[in-house]
Amino acid sequence: MAKSYQTSILWAAAALVSLGPSVAPLSAQNRPDLFFGPADHAQIEARSQSLPWLRKARAEILRKADAFLVTPTDPYPLVSNQNALGTAGRALQNRLGTLGFATYLTGDPRYAAKGREILLSVVRQTQPRNKEHWQSHLQQGDAAQAFAIGYDWLYGTLSDAERAEVRAEMEEIGTILFEVNTAWGKDAPGVSSSNHNSVHFGGLGLVALALGDKLEWVEMATRRTRAFFQTFADPTGYATEGVHYVGYGLGGAVPFSMALKRHGGPDLLAEADEVLALAGDQMVWKLLPFDGLMLPLNDNFDRPAEIAALVGTLRHNRGDQLWATLESLEKSGSTDELGSYFGISYTAPFLFVWGDKPVRPVDPVAAGLGLGHRFESGRVFLRDTWTGEDAAHVSFKSGYDKHRGHDHQDENSVTFYAKGEGFLIDPQYWLERSDAHTTLKIDGAEQIKGGDGRIVEYREDERGAFVRGQAEEAYDFDAAFVGQADRKLYFVRTPRPYILFRDDARTENSGTKPFESRYATYPGNRVEQSGDAVIIHGERTGSKAMLAVYSGTEQLRVSEDDLSEVTLIRRRTEFRYDEYLRRIAARFEAESPELISLVVPFEGEVPPSVEVRAGSARYSFEVKVTFADGNSDTLWVGEDNIMLR
Repeated sequence: MAKSYQTSILWAAAALVSLGPSVAPLSAQNRPDLFFGPADHAQIEARSQSLPWLRKARAEILRKADAFLVTPTDPYPLVSNQNALGTAGRALQNRLGTLGFATYLTGDPRYAAKGREILLSVVRQTQPRNKEHWQSHLQQGDAAQAFAIGYDWLYGTLSDAERAEVRAEMEEIGTILFEVNTAWGKDAPGVSSSNHNSVHFGGLGLVALALGDKLEWVEMATRRTRAFFQTFADPTGYATEGVHYVGYGLGGAVPFSMALKRHGGPDLLAEADEVLALAGDQMVWKLLPFDGLMLPLNDNFDRPAEIAALVGTLRHNRGDQLWATLESLEKSGSTDELGSYFGISYTAPFLFVWGDKPVRPVDPVAAGLGLGHRFESGRVFLRDTWTGEDAAHVSFKSGYDKHRGHDHQDENSVTFYAKGEGFLIDPQYWLERSDAHTTLKIDGAEQIKGGDGRIVEYREDERGAFVRGQAEEAYDFDAAFVGQADRKLYFVRTPRPYILFRDDARTENSGTKPFESRYATYPGNRVEQSGDAVIIHGERTGSKAMLAVYSGTEQLRVSEDDLSEVTLIRRRTEFRYDEYLRRIAARFEAESPELISLVVPFEGEVPPSVEVRAGSARYSFEVKVTFADGNSDTLWVGEDNIMLR
């Protein structure tokens, strides 16, 4: 859907600022046509009717457009029951974008009139520099994108005087985004990889293209957006900010990149195609077996997938990634988000534009996916099957994060879902500290923000999978000289899924030290003491699992902690731990512990029995797990390996 323009007077200037061939300017009398125009309508209309999921997306866009017809404008609510002030710009994008695109699809004058009313109300009622309107550079970037979309898609409804009003607002907010001397404009990998970078400069770029005479703005936006694409994900496509923020980050970068190419600039999406094709793999592997939710590692809630992250999926015909997104939306009851969602940048119309042809969802079995996957940045995800809500899902995280802002202190942490329950979980967005994760406290030392771990081995075998992580550099070295933090996990897939993991931890000082092994489970689960072990009763289906912990051959007592007084202050808000998790812990003293933890789901009233005895090799153990029906497994647990006999 490329577009050419008659004007080309800035060719030389464009070359000087490394934009490529040219970015043609627009006059105040031209509709920007940032993404598509009248000539593209037939193709977009056909795509929107081509497959069931695309027809659903089209229907949701029009349904949302109908709902937005009653949006008040005297005054327009920057805050509503659907959004806070921090997402006011995104809400505006969704309202203007939905009404504008519905006008494009149907020609219904009601949508056009309401979109115009909202656009002019916000332009007249807000000031770009007023923090009570747009809180920070993020909200200004969101608002800039909203104004550019509204100006483009509602251009025909505006008089010359009204267009001048909107252009003046874009000029002012663009000037702020261009002139501010922010860290997000610097060439550091951490800030370049962040959604703050792409949202700020993606918004700047769109208003620059809409105004048509801001080549310096376009150049800066191009440079910073290119830097985002080069750094936002690891080489295997994992964006370390997580599911929600990869959607938000791409929602800032991708629309500008589309408009830039259409206006004769470089094709930033083509430059980033290799990593964009893999970015949706995170959706596949984080999809939990039930309720359609994504595993909330890092600063994420357990919410569904983000459609803004589908750009690579649709450009590269990745039906498995599309399956995961649609499965997530359907099972979570969130298919309305195909039309819009106020928590993310507005990209719904691009579902009919990205890629050369409509993409059909393909389930993982048909796509030939295995049952485990390792991402280069230090995440391993494992399943026992792709079907059924009883499926088991395991994650092991030990790696690096591109940007510390959304980095949790969770190296060597583990999650485990089975039998329709979450037995070991991640506590979601706010509780970033290691004492809220399934981690080890060593001689009083917790993990620090910005500390890294690493996956040193991942192996699949006939009945399960093995993962090993090392995280000594994640700990506060001033609190304790941690010389070893080595966790090995074995996931038994068949015939009964369960996990066993061994921790070897040492400080660089001799002598006995205190250790604390923590296990996080859902706050709605019930924890029952069973001798020295505990039984975790799931809140969802009533399924249960035994948690037993051993120091060598000696069983340790684990019990639930009282979290009623434990809080964390983050971003000037206090969060209670007991609203996000229950924590089970074993506390003991040792010089060099060989800690073995088992989480074993079971049926009936009798939990499995566990016997741990010394193995024939140095520092090794044999662990026998016997179930109520008499069947048993024996695992060899070594210092650097675990195998199922």
